[in-house]
Amino acid sequence: AAHCVDRSMVASGHRIRLGQEDISKPGGWTYDIVGISIHPRPTSGNGLKPFDIALIKIASDPANVPPPSQVRPIAIYRRPDIAFGDGVSAFGWGKTSNAGRTNALLLRVPLTIQKRDDCSKRIAATIDFRVVCASSPVRKTCTNDSGGPLINKSRELVGIVSGGGRSCSPDGVPTVFTFVPSFFQWIKQETGGAVR
Repeated sequence: AAHCVDRSMVASGHRIRLGQEDISKPGGWTYDIVGISIHPRPTSGNGLKPFDIALIKIASDPANVPPPSQVRPIAIYRRPDIAFGDGVSAFGWGKTSNAGRTNALLLRVPLTIQKRDDCSKRIAATIDFRVVCASSPVRKTCTNDSGGPLINKSRELVGIVSGGGRSCSPDGVPTVFTFVPSFFQWIKQETGGAVR
């Protein structure tokens, strides 16, 4: 999510770690950040972040390549929309309650895609093709899940956690995700065609 990063992270030495689900432990594969591309559009006046997407370029290191069983690319969902009622999963290390702490272990939240009109009424904001909403009556994403992936049953990247209301409680308020297929041409342009 664009709101999770800024370009100063390159100079300040931030790094990316792949292949470790428990971030309290060492391990995985760590890489320097060599560039950050942030989508140039601003947040809308109602607080919604309809262009909440960024790309992080990491340094290539031929001596530090994880095996495909541990780290591998994910396909981007390529259809122009996703059906209401489809089951999806969000992932993150965020809180599980308002008073809780962030988690060291990567968690999965099963959700269901909601109609944009219904989502718009629940969060009092205009919802368009750049975002998709998903919710569950018993679980939701929470603080520090932002930037996490929304994955469909075919294991394709559908969205990026962007916002989810003011409460971490399962209040039925949908989480709003950046709808990645709407930004595919921008991703292709920013990566020089490396993403197809």
